[in-house]
Amino acid sequence: MMMGFKAYSLFSFKMSIFLLLFIDMATAYSSHSSSADTTKHTNNWAVLVCTSRFWFNYRHMANTLSLYRTVKRLGIPDERIILMLADDMACNARNKYPAQVFNNENHRLNLYGDNVE
Repeated sequence: MMMGFKAYSLFSFKMSIFLLLFIDMATAYSSHSSSADTTKHTNNWAVLVCTSRFWFNYRHMANTLSLYRTVKRLGIPDERIILMLADDMACNARNKYPAQVFNNENHRLNLYGDNVE
């Protein structure tokens, strides 16, 4: 039996939240399990997944890219970030701002970056 679109969208949202909570709990556990004086955590990873696609799910991709920026800002290098998302928003014909993705209405911060072909 195939899952309806709304059910699939809700499922993908729940899975994204689950992954983020899992990563957060794993990071919190590892930071409490060892003394800050003896070790520095250099093996942290982040897995960010956006299973939504198509234009009407723009917000899901924007949220995932916002989390990506936050993870980088917290010090996790690109080599330890796994980012999975449908790459169809920035260059979509309905996007008023070609090659850009924003997470709010003031359009101050382009989440997509400058490397767009």
